[in-house]
Amino acid sequence: MIFHNVIRGLLLVSVLTSCTVPQNTPAYSPTFNAETTRFRVESKGHDYIAELIPGTSPIPVNDYFYFDIKLAERLKPLSHDARLSIDAGMLAHNHGMVTTPEVIQTSHDTFRAKGMLFHMAGPWHVVLTIAHGILQDKVEFDVVI
Repeated sequence: MIFHNVIRGLLLVSVLTSCTVPQNTPAYSPTFNAETTRFRVESKGHDYIAELIPGTSPIPVNDYFYFDIKLAERLKPLSHDARLSIDAGMLAHNHGMVTTPEVIQTSHDTFRAKGMLFHMAGPWHVVLTIAHGILQDKVEFDVVI
């Protein structure tokens, strides 16, 4: 009887641990390819919609490009003090970009992320962080180059 309880306990632990999401893996992110000309993604907190338009199509490998970003709040006009940053990495290789992109505001709701560089072909995970006061939200998506 004790043996059976031990086996049941081990099976339960096995089932529970096999259902966890591995570290560094986002729960879900939409995936686009390098030829996509417009990326429209909802933020994780569901407060923002971001539309990203690459400056070149297809997105190049190992060459600089930029994203124009149009940002909208879902329930109200975009706050004037919204700040954006962008980063990307190859999760399977456990590394990021070799550059640090700069995000500049070009109008009230439009930004440009300059200095993007995907130096290798393959899947890239892009994270756009939106800061508004002390609050933050993220837009995440994958691009296969």
